[in-house]
Amino acid sequence: MYPEDSSIVNSACESTAYCIASNVQALDNFWLKGEPYSLNHMLNNDPLAPQFVGGTVYQVLLNSMKYHQWYSPVNGTL
Repeated sequence: MYPEDSSIVNSACESTAYCIASNVQALDNFWLKGEPYSLNHMLNNDPLAPQFVGGTVYQVLLNSMKYHQWYSPVNGTL
C-alpha cells in the first residue's frame, strides 16, 4: 500500500499474526510446528544474514481451509 515507505511491511498473505519479535539476534529461537529455528537458520547462514540482526521477525499463521494469495511484502524486487 505504501511502496515508498521502507519502514512498513505489509502482510504477504491472508493470515493471522502469530508472533512479532523485535531486535532479533542471529541465534534467537523461534518456533515452527514445534521445531526451533533462528535468523541464521531462516537465511541458511547466508553471508548477508548479519544485516538482519537487530531487525524484526513477523510470524503468521495460514488457515489451510481458506484460499490464500501471496504478495510482495516489501519495496523492491524478489
